[in-house]
Amino acid sequence: MKLAIIASFAALATAVSAASVQLDAHHHQRFLQQQPELQAELAAWKQSDAGRYAKDNGLYVENNHESSNDDELKRFYLTKVGIEQSQKNNPGAVFSVNTPFTLMTNEEFAEFVGKSYQRGRPSSRMLRADDDVAVNVSERSLQEQDSVDWTTTGCVAPPKDQGHCGSCWAFASIGALESAYCLTHNNRLQQFSEQQVNSCATQAGGCNGGFPSIGLEYVRDNGGVCTETGYPYTSGKTQQTGKCNARSCKKTPLQISVQRVDASEDGFVSAIASQPIAVGVTAGNAEWKQYSGGVLSACSTTQLDHAVLAVGYGTDVNDNSPYFKIKNSWGSQWGEDGFIRLQRAGDDSACGIINTDAVFPTF
Repeated sequence: MKLAIIASFAALATAVSAASVQLDAHHHQRFLQQQPELQAELAAWKQSDAGRYAKDNGLYVENNHESSNDDELKRFYLTKVGIEQSQKNNPGAVFSVNTPFTLMTNEEFAEFVGKSYQRGRPSSRMLRADDDVAVNVSERSLQEQDSVDWTTTGCVAPPKDQGHCGSCWAFASIGALESAYCLTHNNRLQQFSEQQVNSCATQAGGCNGGFPSIGLEYVRDNGGVCTETGYPYTSGKTQQTGKCNARSCKKTPLQISVQRVDASEDGFVSAIASQPIAVGVTAGNAEWKQYSGGVLSACSTTQLDHAVLAVGYGTDVNDNSPYFKIKNSWGSQWGEDGFIRLQRAGDDSACGIINTDAVFPTF
């Protein structure tokens, strides 16, 4: 599965501050007409939670030079233009400037998401004998479960922030592990170490890319993993994968198998009905960049470039749109408090979510 990892925030901030935005004649005229309104909206965004988060995490660099202020206004304008198009293509979703990525162009955001894209598909690697394809549950049991939301059980940790490191693959794999452990241990949520997986799973690239399957295979082959408090996450601030230091903490012994999910909507629903699963999606696009809520039905890109955790499925009460509920690793300032809902539509489900490489652990 080609699953990308979020690249360095700092490196992106440098690119954002260095590249000035140019507008064609049509957009330049609209920009001039809207400039007073844009100035007020940009100032309000900078004072919002999303804007403060963006500044604190280096997603834009504040500069009082007149040319820099003009460039920020143009970026803000282009984001609003993109929101108009995304809204037309996704009437059941909500897009707004209230995300941390508002001052990036679409091209910068695509590079940002895909920078640490690890090439090759894990399904092409030789798998251990205990790797298997999850068997669908019966049609009757599927019909009995119209919706599932594992976040209501206490077995899904709150959305975390991978920060300045391309480690979404580690967060997705650990998220799946935490939920599986909780569901088989009397609903006791134990948070495990993304840092250990990121630093010690040598088949992956750490902050430069990986797959959730590699993270789970590391835990399986290692016979367990340390807790989050025992081996805390630091790569988000250091921007480095870090040397493996697993001996510094006490390992929680775990015996798991790694299961793959049948690449169909029924296969995904069947698997998620049992527990959360790590999945791949296409996220380096304008839709994810400014997503704020609702059910996303269409992504403007097709290449898998990000790993997330599918934590449920259901039907939207407003427009009856079926969806998968996804936990992201971009913090709670993004999306629906760190979550996104993707439309279920068979092989045409939103953002490429139905693919052959979704995985989950079993105990």
